[in-house]
Amino acid sequence: FHALGQQGYRLRSLTSHGFDHPNPAIPGADAAIRYDIPSTFGTYRDYVDVVAAQLLDLSLFRHAPHAVKPNVYRDQQWLLQEMVALRRGPEATAERSYGDAMFMHEFAARATVGDEAPVYTFVHVNTPHVPVVTDADCNYGPNRAPIREDYTDQARCALSAVQALFDRLRALDLYDQTAIVVTSDHGLSLFMDEAGHPMAGMRSPARVNLSTIEPFATPLLLIKPFGARGPLQTSYAPAAITDIPATLLDLADLPDTLGHGTSVFRLDPEAPRQRMYAHHSRSANRLLYPFYDALYVFSVNGPARDPDTWSYHRTVFGPTDDRAAQRREFSIGLVAVQDETAREPDVHVYRTDGYAVFYAAPEEPRVTFDVRRMPAMTAAQTVTVRIDGEVVDERVLADDGWRTLSYPVEARSGNTPFCIELLTTPVWYDEEGESWGLMLRGDI
Repeated sequence: FHALGQQGYRLRSLTSHGFDHPNPAIPGADAAIRYDIPSTFGTYRDYVDVVAAQLLDLSLFRHAPHAVKPNVYRDQQWLLQEMVALRRGPEATAERSYGDAMFMHEFAARATVGDEAPVYTFVHVNTPHVPVVTDADCNYGPNRAPIREDYTDQARCALSAVQALFDRLRALDLYDQTAIVVTSDHGLSLFMDEAGHPMAGMRSPARVNLSTIEPFATPLLLIKPFGARGPLQTSYAPAAITDIPATLLDLADLPDTLGHGTSVFRLDPEAPRQRMYAHHSRSANRLLYPFYDALYVFSVNGPARDPDTWSYHRTVFGPTDDRAAQRREFSIGLVAVQDETAREPDVHVYRTDGYAVFYAAPEEPRVTFDVRRMPAMTAAQTVTVRIDGEVVDERVLADDGWRTLSYPVEARSGNTPFCIELLTTPVWYDEEGESWGLMLRGDI
């Protein structure tokens, strides 16, 4: 907004998220048009009825006996809000997945030609975001199953809204005079077949398989330059969503005054380029604004669906007064056990899974801990040690004696601890079929 406003562009922002609008202090913002897309995209009477139903639903939920609350909440399909939507019609729904698609269709139908000043229009809508409430023809239905086929239909509804806008631009003879960028803010793994993903089974410090994380890191990006001709082409340039502002300036044939990102048209598809992806866990306390409990940062050096291009970078924890307890909370594959050989009362002893993760304080100059073979094992075990994603050691544990492993690290400030991953093979299976790796001891 700032760079284009300086160049005399008329600024337009149409969004479901109020924080998207241009700052009033930037050039051209005094004449900017800002429109908040209503969450009930219907008449004023529709809006009043929906808000009343929301307040009644919340009151009913609060006062209902605990056993009855699920019948009010209904997995986000609130009781009275759905009744209002079914009675008054789909316009009386607060579901942005439906209302935003309807807004796009109406916006396209009402678009007209303005003066000759250049215009930058930013549109941010929620469709095809879940919940799934439309079919492919944008017909409303509040109880659609959250399965791949129904989500695909809702995505087709969203694309039809985008297509309607393109068709309107052609009808107004503006299509060739318009550069268009269609993007999403993130990808989605909810309806993905993890078994067929090239990273299936590859676990990460983020407590999930990388096959679940990768789709979030690959948002849609479609670009039509001014006067473009020919069929859609696929680019394998190592682009990132943070390249979009520089790309917009390049499309407008304006100098890049932003100082970050690169136009995707100036990226070499064959040249290596490190991109960073930060993933937050959707845990129970994910709504404790302004902090997520943990932010997992990965480095990607190549195609995102290539397992060899991904590497763990670091974990940033949310602020806390007890960092030691926080580090223990975010460990993976550790089960505390009693051990009479513990040298100090406060030294913890664990048995690990075949893949285990724990964290060391960032201010320490060394990472030190003890390991030993699982007592039930008779064969040797091999443990690979990774610190912040880099392999630092590979040890063979051939007996039941404890071995001290110690690695120098560069101490750092902040709440970004060192991440230690232990990959053990072979593992031992107990009588319940649960796998166990090795024994671990230390101030963890």
